Amino acid sequence: SQIRSMKSIRGADVAQADQRFQVLFRDRSGSESLAESFGGKSRVKCVRSTGDIWGVTSVQVRATLEEVAAFLWDYDSRAFTDLSNDVKRGVLKGEEGKEQSLNVRIVERQKRYKKKVHGIRQERAFKSRMALHWIDDDTIIVSIASSFKKDSQHSRRNSFLKQAIGQELGIIVYARENAAFRLRRSNGTKFTRLDYAMELNLGHGAHLARKLLTASAKLHLDEVARISIYYSRRVELANFTWDDGEALADDLLMNSHTPQKRLARLELVKKESLALRQICNEYEHLDKMMGKIMVGQLAMGH
Repeated sequence: SQIRSMKSIRGADVAQADQRFQVLFRDRSGSESLAESFGGKSRVKCVRSTGDIWGVTSVQVRATLEEVAAFLWDYDSRAFTDLSNDVKRGVLKGEEGKEQSLNVRIVERQKRYKKKVHGIRQERAFKSRMALHWIDDDTIIVSIASSFKKDSQHSRRNSFLKQAIGQELGIIVYARENAAFRLRRSNGTKFTRLDYAMELNLGHGAHLARKLLTASAKLHLDEVARISIYYSRRVELANFTWDDGEALADDLLMNSHTPQKRLARLELVKKESLALRQICNEYEHLDKMMGKIMVGQLAMGH
């Protein structure tokens, strides 16, 4: 496969990629655990005055090292676009993507943030250099380095592009994303440990409330969680393990902090998770019990 063919690429870049990831993943003074994060393993630090965001998360993925690397490398795949909820996502071709080689590609994406500022919907545009490094036989790092330089024409002075987004007034802001995924074989070859670290700068006009910055951080970190969910939902009940059960529990609780949202999440996961669907079809009483558990009624004696 293409991922295995990159294994022969060695040299200084590999050592540097490993070192850069360790520095990026290292905890920051003043960071906080991200509430309601997938598996409770995310930490963030937001600086309101500059629009800077740092965040890390870790998940277990029910797929081989090579499968997860191929998924990340297929940057503009339909599956990845759906998981990320990006408005636009692609690998640049021709002159714009001229830096590309076997293990390097130039990518861009556009992300719409749910929160509005002064009634205006905001989107951020990211353009990055993406590289894949085999650190050793059991470790791969995929790095993403922003191609928007801080003092370039895409800097704060010129970053606003007004446009109509549907019937709403919106702006696109050039932003910077420096991030890295570290993939390591786990539990033999069937699982991959996926660690992710990011530094974002949301660009000019990013003097947002702390709550909005945290929500933006969560939007990016949730993409990593959805990779784990994507693979775990495809596991049949007969092949379920303890790790699969833990991943299913995290899936059911993700972004579900009210009884109504928990019930809606249960219905969604029942449709998407092969194992949970098999459980509910075979054991109807468990289906009803799970609904009560999700809204907390069993604890109240209902």
